[in-house]
Amino acid sequence: MLSIIVPCYNREKTIQRCIDSILSQEFQDFEIIVVDDGSTDNTKSICQKLGSLDTRIRLISQNNKGAGAARNAGLTVARGEYVGFVDSDDWIEKEYYSILMKEVEETNSDIVCGGLTIHRNKKLEKLPKKDNDINHIVNPQEAMMLILNHKAVFQYAVNKIYKSAILTNIRFSEKKLIGEDFLFVSEAIDKAQRISIVETKGYHYEVLEDSQTAQGYNTSYLEMYYAFSNYYNCHKNKEDDYKRALERYILLHYMAILVAMIRNDSYNEALVDRIMEFVKEHKNDYLRNSTDGLKAKLAVYIATKSFAFFKAITKAIL
Repeated sequence: MLSIIVPCYNREKTIQRCIDSILSQEFQDFEIIVVDDGSTDNTKSICQKLGSLDTRIRLISQNNKGAGAARNAGLTVARGEYVGFVDSDDWIEKEYYSILMKEVEETNSDIVCGGLTIHRNKKLEKLPKKDNDINHIVNPQEAMMLILNHKAVFQYAVNKIYKSAILTNIRFSEKKLIGEDFLFVSEAIDKAQRISIVETKGYHYEVLEDSQTAQGYNTSYLEMYYAFSNYYNCHKNKEDDYKRALERYILLHYMAILVAMIRNDSYNEALVDRIMEFVKEHKNDYLRNSTDGLKAKLAVYIATKSFAFFKAITKAIL
C-alpha cells in the first residue's frame, strides 16, 4: 500500500482538485492522509465531506504549525510500505503513481523519483532537461550530485515515493523555513541504497502568488540560512566535486535570500554581510561551472561588484 500525505492550510480553492486527482489514479491501493494545519477557511469542511465519501481518506486536524509539522503528523500515522507527498496546491495525472509503483515492483528501489511540471503564475516553467547519460538507477552520491546540479532528481519532496522503512528516523524540520524539502530529501537519500529515476512529469507543481517565497524576507529565510550553513559545515569535507557542487547550490539559495530582502525592503545587515562573504568566496567557481542560467550568473556577478547596484536593478524588475 502507498500512503499519500497531503498537508493543507487555507486552500479551499485548490484542495478539491488535489484530492480528486489522487482519487482518479489508475493505481488504487493507497490511503490519503490529509493534515489540516489549522485552516481558517473552508478547507477542513471540504476535506471532511470528501472523507465521508471515500474511506481511504483520513483527516487529521492540528493547530497551525507549518508544512513540515503537518507532513510529520502524516508520517506518524502512515501505514503504507511506501509514502508519497502531494501539496494541496498541486495535482497529479491519473497514471502518475502507477508509473512510480511499477518501478518499485521491478527494482525494489528505496526511492523512486519522477519529474515535475511547474506552473508559476499560471505559466509553465521549464526545468533543466535530463541528461541522456543519467542512469536509470543511481546510488545516493549520484542522486545528490543530480540534485545539486539541478538535474533529474531535484530537491522537491513531492515528486518521489519513499520506502517507509528508510524514513523511520527522518522527519521534516518543524521550523518555518524555506528549503525544508532539500534537507528531508538529502537525509532520505543518505539512508537509501537504490534510487530510481523514471520518465514522467505527471506531478503538477503550482507556485501561487501568495506562496511564502512571494512575500519577501521573513524569519523563514533566516532559518534557511542557518539550516543550509549547518548542512554545509557538516558536508564540506566530502570529495571536491561534491563540495563544490554543494557550494554552488547553497550560493544560489543565499542569493534568493538577498532577493527576498529587496522584495519587501527588509534587510538584516549582518546576514547580508555573511551571505556576501560566502558569495564572493565561491563566485569564480560558480560563474565557471554552474549549470544555472545566464540571468542567475549575471546576478551573482553584479552583486559581488556592487550590492547597491544589484539592489537597484532587482527592485526595478520585481
